[in-house]
Amino acid sequence: MVYIYGYKFDFTSHQTQISKIKNQDFNTVWYIDENGNHALTVTEGNLYDENMQKIAGNNDWMSGFFVPMPMNENFVYYFGKDKIYLIDVPNKTVRDIVLNNCPNPVFDFARHIVVQHKDCDKMWIINKEDDVTREYLINFDGIKKIREISLYQNEQTAYRTNLSLSRNCKQYVRYNSGTKEIYYGDFDNKTGIFTQKAYFKFGEDIKVIYGAIIAPDNLRIYCILRSTNRRFKIVEIPIEDNIPQFEKQKLIIDKKAGMNDLCKMLYAVDGKIYIIENPNRICSTLTLDADGETKYEVIYNFDSILTYYQNDFVSSWFENIPCSKSSSNPCNGYNKKLKIIME
Repeated sequence: MVYIYGYKFDFTSHQTQISKIKNQDFNTVWYIDENGNHALTVTEGNLYDENMQKIAGNNDWMSGFFVPMPMNENFVYYFGKDKIYLIDVPNKTVRDIVLNNCPNPVFDFARHIVVQHKDCDKMWIINKEDDVTREYLINFDGIKKIREISLYQNEQTAYRTNLSLSRNCKQYVRYNSGTKEIYYGDFDNKTGIFTQKAYFKFGEDIKVIYGAIIAPDNLRIYCILRSTNRRFKIVEIPIEDNIPQFEKQKLIIDKKAGMNDLCKMLYAVDGKIYIIENPNRICSTLTLDADGETKYEVIYNFDSILTYYQNDFVSSWFENIPCSKSSSNPCNGYNKKLKIIME
């Protein structure tokens, strides 16, 4: 199951079941361990264990996200608004983590990605703060800032830019919703380097980019667009030889748009792409049929807009290939079970 801003997505049956959670506190963050057990909760400024017994806090723990320690999930990092903590889950103890001479990588509405390093004992935190992207490495020794980079080229503003990794975490797509620009390239999880390979700007008939994601087969990009005449569009852009063919884009859906708001496009454990269509207040999916054609389907109607910003899970949990120190030497003992962090 996955919990997204007051709604539960249940993937245990053939047809995904979505239901609203009553009395949901949107500032509560839960951590579920690799065995599916509810292990930690942050709510009302405090940290609690699996029995909701208080571990730490004096109403000073702010909403953030959990990252399990690579190779040892007895320890979990918690990234809050102003502080970082390391939690010893079995012993129920906490210690502060200090980042010397560098800013805290997480703050309100920070857009970030957590992805497994090529070496199993590390994870990347890639934090996007306006026109600067900061990269950190996490391991058992702590958190280390690696570099500051700029992914932006000639954009007029980077304020409304968004970055997402492909399902296998080897490619990325980045778009600026305001300037209607989209970028595509490779991501190296060993070095943390982004290599841009393609760029495109939509024409005057498009007002804004609502969202973009790379299909699970890595052979196409889906873009959600709002036209100047208030139409909601999803286009498919084929990828050939690792280069998007923007001139070959294909229209998947074209309908009247609702309110002007961003969409969230998410991978799921069933292989589908789920779209939180805030402008239309619905949830839809994208899948491939037996002929390799994209199928669009509306599966749920929300009663309100879902303000959902962050990717509070490790991107590489969806990878089919296990993390390895080399292509022929998988990490011994690395457990690749799917884990879910609930917001």
